[in-house]
Amino acid sequence: MSKLVIGIVVVAVIVGIFMFSSRDEPALAPRIIKPTNSTNTTFLPDLIISNLTYTYVANGTVTYNSTNFTSYRVFVSATIRNSGNAVAGASSTRMMFSGVNWPNAISTQSFSTSALSAGQSTVVSGTLTGLSGLNRLQADADSGSVIVESNEANNMRVVNATLP
Repeated sequence: MSKLVIGIVVVAVIVGIFMFSSRDEPALAPRIIKPTNSTNTTFLPDLIISNLTYTYVANGTVTYNSTNFTSYRVFVSATIRNSGNAVAGASSTRMMFSGVNWPNAISTQSFSTSALSAGQSTVVSGTLTGLSGLNRLQADADSGSVIVESNEANNMRVVNATLP
């Protein structure tokens, strides 16, 4: 008799499961869990230029557009920081030094930037050339756009640089 009671209870449980499940999805059917969106910005790196500095040394006189200017060696330094939540692979950082009144007088150089863990920073530095007057120093992290980031719009930093 106890086998009969157990059998009735088992049948009642199974019937109850099917009665209270949705008509489109049986309760005992396997459920497929879809992966989250792979572009979830929570788990992407975000490279920024957190600091951009320069110093200079006179390097002689040059003529540009029939005007004499003092030429300078400009020592530039940029701190690149990964403000995201994932590792950023190796990339390059481009720095440009250009005259505000003569935008075609541009000195540019790319620097290798090592892979950065979330929250990690590195400094890249080098030498560019510039002319006397008001100039613009610009640094672009991930200048080759090889890193998929949570924010691609914050990779650039610009400072005004006046050379005597």
